[in-house]
Amino acid sequence: MLIERVLCNLLENAAKYCPPGSHIELSAQTMDAELLVSVADDGPGFPAGMEQGLFDKFVRGGTESAIPGAGLGLAICKSIVLAHGGRIWARRGEAGGARFSFSLPLGKPPEIDLAKLGGQPRP
Repeated sequence: MLIERVLCNLLENAAKYCPPGSHIELSAQTMDAELLVSVADDGPGFPAGMEQGLFDKFVRGGTESAIPGAGLGLAICKSIVLAHGGRIWARRGEAGGARFSFSLPLGKPPEIDLAKLGGQPRP
């Protein structure tokens, strides 16, 4: 459910900061022992040098704008991805736009003890 929140935040940001008619691309692939997910757009992008700072609390990609937001969405994404043992980063497009990517380790999900949760184990 938390990874769904990451995807929603990244897609909502792309839609919010790109002008009408822009393209947004969602991609996913496995590489070695990781899942790599990216959201890329051909919008205005963000200022050079902001690649890491965008994930700090209360930071927004540009100067004051009419677009509402508190600057917490990417910080939340970073916290969620790190809690899952992954990493997250941003890149500026060569011709404008932005690409936000995150990776998560692949592996066997943890076992859930349903008895502790008040449920019955499956046969």
